[in-house]
Amino acid sequence: MWTKLAPHRPFLYSFLDDDFDRQYLKDVNFKTLFLTFSSLAIFIACLGLFGLATYTAELRTKEIGIRKVLGANVNSIVALLSKDFIILIGIAIVLATPAGMVQYGSLARELCVSDRDAFLDLHARGICGDCDSRPNYQPPGV
Repeated sequence: MWTKLAPHRPFLYSFLDDDFDRQYLKDVNFKTLFLTFSSLAIFIACLGLFGLATYTAELRTKEIGIRKVLGANVNSIVALLSKDFIILIGIAIVLATPAGMVQYGSLARELCVSDRDAFLDLHARGICGDCDSRPNYQPPGV
């Protein structure tokens, strides 16, 4: 039948799921690459934080010993040492959250996801640590 309608054109066919797989292949590869390097960066940051905590504990060895002799419990010593780090981590979260929301919002607009969904999705991913789901794609004008 095809040769009768268009004999000068070959019949080209493809399956829809294969077309979708090819469309999202770059995104999947980018996600894998991004996840790998961001995990490496977080690991290095944790090593730095561990080193800083170790260095601080080493500097305050005499203070910790005196507090232990005077009857301080382990919880109060851990709270004393970790208070400064918790403040630094809180400042980092306060500074990074708006920047992340702006970047995620621009990505969501590019992928045609509503701002409300992007806001909820950002917090859900932050809480659950989920980086694997794809937003529902809708072509522009739908």
